[in-house]
Amino acid sequence: MDNNTHRLEKMRQWDEIQRLTACIEALVDLGDRQAVPAVIDAMTHPDDLVRITAIRGAQKLLDPRSIPALITAVNDEDFMVRWAAMEALEKFSAKGGVDRETLFQALVSFLSNHAYLGVQKRAARALATLGDQRAVRPILAAMGYGIARSDADVC
Repeated sequence: MDNNTHRLEKMRQWDEIQRLTACIEALVDLGDRQAVPAVIDAMTHPDDLVRITAIRGAQKLLDPRSIPALITAVNDEDFMVRWAAMEALEKFSAKGGVDRETLFQALVSFLSNHAYLGVQKRAARALATLGDQRAVRPILAAMGYGIARSDADVC
């Protein structure tokens, strides 16, 4: 493939990414719950910009069906995707009408076991936002404050 052909292919790929992100944003702006499955599906797209756009869309729609996909996205290889997913989960923590137990369990796990400090920090904040008093022990354990890890596993 010569240089011009390669550039042309890159431009086509970029056009496709731009089209997908614009469509996701339009669906989210319409606010129709029918868009949720498409937004969830886009969270697994190969391009990180599409995944981030989908996660931001899920954050705006705040439909509980997106929580499992957001939990999965926290383990994405891309830092910005992980960050966006944790930000969305934090928003869900403040919302009523979601499966708070699933959210609590995931956040405690991220706080104590996730490889990335940024995820751990966002998990602590999201647990505080969730307002579940059971979070005190895992947060103290994450600080290394006088509670053995096994004692902190309240989940």
